[in-house]
Amino acid sequence: MVGSTGAVYKYVGGVLVQKQKEEVLKALEEEKTILKSRITIIEKQEEKLKNAASPKS
Repeated sequence: MVGSTGAVYKYVGGVLVQKQKEEVLKALEEEKTILKSRITIIEKQEEKLKNAASPKS
C-alpha cells in the first residue's frame, strides 16, 4: 500500500469510502499507537495480578 498510487478505501460505518492515502496512513499510525499503549497497560495489569496471586512467603 505504501508504494501504490491507486485509490484507497476505508470502512466508515459499514460503507466503503474513498479517502486520501495520507489521511488513511495517518489514521492507521494513530490506531497503532493507541493499541501499543493498551497492550502496555494490559501487560502491567497482568503482572500485578500475577504478583497478587502468587503465594507469599
